[in-house]
Amino acid sequence: MHPVTPLLCLALLSGSGAFLEGQQRSSIVVLVRDRASLDPLAAARITLTLPAGGDTSAVTDTSGRHAFRRLRPGAYTIKATWKELVSHPATIQLADREEVEVEFTVGPLGPEPTRLPELTVAAPSPHRPFMLQFDERRALGIGQFLTREDLEARSGASLGELLRPLRGIRVSCRGATCIPYIQRAPAGCAPIFVLDDSEVEPVLAARLRADDIEGIEVYAGLSQVPLELVGDRRQVRCGAIVVWTRRPGLKPPRP
Repeated sequence: MHPVTPLLCLALLSGSGAFLEGQQRSSIVVLVRDRASLDPLAAARITLTLPAGGDTSAVTDTSGRHAFRRLRPGAYTIKATWKELVSHPATIQLADREEVEVEFTVGPLGPEPTRLPELTVAAPSPHRPFMLQFDERRALGIGQFLTREDLEARSGASLGELLRPLRGIRVSCRGATCIPYIQRAPAGCAPIFVLDDSEVEPVLAARLRADDIEGIEVYAGLSQVPLELVGDRRQVRCGAIVVWTRRPGLKPPRP
């Protein structure tokens, strides 16, 4: 099986089969696209792991979609399989009467599908042991990353200026404050911003400069965001931006 990088887009829709009694008014609609062309993929297999355990599966229709309807609230895990390529799983915390759309893109990682060798995760530099999670997640190849080497060439740049060139990022500026957003997220839906190990307001994270930052992680949506970052943060459906400072515990200046 080839691990591939999925993208994600969430919207609201309605719920599948009577898995459990009680509230069954929610749904998850899955869209699967080809990674290279972004065309919908018919006959992709979707596996849904239920909150009580056990899996149910289905295949996408000609529009690349399948809807699991009449679901109870709870935590569901979803993955897509197409021609032996398996997506990174997405975990959804589904609320009552909530309708969620999850989009995966699957396809070979290179021009020719090849089996990936076993991954060896290098230990972080002894000068930055706090960056262990950054190094581990970067080795997995899911999301986009800026290292200290990337940032040194852009000394003085703001967070928005640093992220503007990245794939799938748009930057909205009000005065001197520029906040990065995920392009595929619903309008006005900001990603969560995590500074070292604490969530912060977008306007505070936006005040950081390249000279303050050791590394940056960018995740396009729920199907990319590492599980340890999800927790009960519902806004994670709009993506996540993790900033590691050069001095752990550094707080951005307030206006």
